[in-house]
Formats: sequence, structure tokens, C-alpha cells
Amino acid sequence: MLASILLDSFRQSEASEIAESLDELCSSEDNYGFSSACIYAFWSVPDHKVLYIGLAKDIARRFRQHTGLVKCDVSCCKLEQITSYFTDNERLGFSVMVQSSLDQPTTKEDEKAIAAAIEDDAFSVDVSDICGAEKSVQLAEGMLLEIHEQLGDCLPKWNKIRGSRFGQQARSLFENSSQLKLVQKVEAGKSFEEAEKEIADEGMPFELLLNLDGSELSELNARSTLREIAENPTFCGHEILLHGVRIGVASQLLSFEQSVALQERNNPFAKDGFEEMRADGYWDKPLVIPGIPNTNS
Repeated sequence: MLASILLDSFRQSEASEIAESLDELCSSEDNYGFSSACIYAFWSVPDHKVLYIGLAKDIARRFRQHTGLVKCDVSCCKLEQITSYFTDNERLGFSVMVQSSLDQPTTKEDEKAIAAAIEDDAFSVDVSDICGAEKSVQLAEGMLLEIHEQLGDCLPKWNKIRGSRFGQQARSLFENSSQLKLVQKVEAGKSFEEAEKEIADEGMPFELLLNLDGSELSELNARSTLREIAENPTFCGHEILLHGVRIGVASQLLSFEQSVALQERNNPFAKDGFEEMRADGYWDKPLVIPGIPNTNS
């Protein structure tokens, strides 16, 4: 599930560094770090204006296409917009909202192998139902574009079309969040009708867009930049553990502290990992994004 948001900003000459960090953290060829399928965004520095929100099955490859590191038809990427942006700006903000490496989508070769393995099973489901790891990023893209349109009455400057219909209708990264909220409110003493009305009135989680462009930070934001995490295996290990905590925050509507406690109960390695984070200072590490003053203020 999508839960952790990694931020960074880069000069045009540093695009290859971002691409290499994505190779390290979000490779489609190994299970280290996070899944290659994610939501990503470009935003202006230092004013945090969202320019583009997209989804990718292989984020390292897609980033290279956008920045001209590999060839791509300009109608299928944002190379022209990014090149134009850098004529007047030193840095471009970049974010990825990632999911666990356990959610790595299959390749075409994987899907062919699965299809061959089940072709004699008369009751087998469609391969696309088995290989459906991309659905969460489609949901998130549609929801975030809908949030942006509600806030500013328009799509981000570089987006041409809206996202998936089911994403536009979502109100959470977690598909069953409304049902969970309903149960919690009824258990707290609300009538069914009161609980339904409160949920309808709560509307979209607008703060999620602010976390994506770094204008406001929450517990969903990583404590280090994309490049810092890629360069430091200890930081990466910490963020993988924190990703489990963030899933609890995003999907089970827990507070950060409640989700930490849940991880400590259910994951035998979590307690030691959290103690290590506190001991080496990572628990309270301030996020410093290049070109952004007072990131945590």
C-alpha cells in the first residue's frame, strides 16, 4: 500500500543522481527498498507549487524519460516542460509516494509465465486479476488530481487529463476507509445516520497534497531525502520499518503512536528497530530539502 512520501529537489545537472537513487530504492528487478510502482510529482522550488502528478510502473525509467536521460517522444513525457522550467529556476522539486517491495507489479514476462502455469485450470481467473499491484497507484493518482482540482479549480499545470474514475471518487488511499470510519464512529456512540453524515462532511484529505509537495510535512513524509535514503542503508532500513507504521496511519486511521505500538506487538524486530532509530537520532531527524529553507517549520 502507498504510504511513505520521499521528497527531494534537484538541479538539471543532478537528474542522473535522482535516477540512480530511484534505481537503488525502487528497482523493478529486486526486492530491496520499495516497489517500482508509485505516485510521483514535480513541484516548483522554493514555492511548492505542484506542476505534475503522475503514476509509474517503473519510476526510475519514467523519471529518465521525463528528464531526457533516455529517449522518449516529447508528447509522452514532460521533457519540454522541465527544460523550460530550468531556464528560469535553479531547482525542481520531486516526490515519490511509495509502497512496499511486496507490492512490486509483475512484468509482461511474469504475466506470461503465470498465464502458462494456469492455462489448464478451467476455473482460473484472468491474469490481470492476479497481477493487479498497479491499482493502488491508479487510485492515488486520481484522488490527488481531484484534490488539486478542488483546491485550485484546475489540474496541475503540466497535467492534461484527470486520473482514474475510481480514484476521483476516493477519499482515502485505503479503499475501505469509509467503512472503518463508520464502525469507529458508531462504536463511539454516534447513530448510524450521524456517522454517515460526519463522514460525508469530512470530504477530501487535502493535507495529503501538501505532504506530496513538501509545503507541509506529516508522519507520512520520510525523515530523509530520496538521495540520502538511497545512499545510506541504515536510513533505508529505518524508512522501510516506518513504512509499516505509516500504513497503519493511512489505512487503519491510527495515530502514529498507536501504529508504532501495533508494530511492536506484531513485528518481533520492530521494537529493536525503533530503539535503534532513537539511539542514532533518526527518530527526530529533521528533513532538509535542498533549496527549501526551514523545511520543518
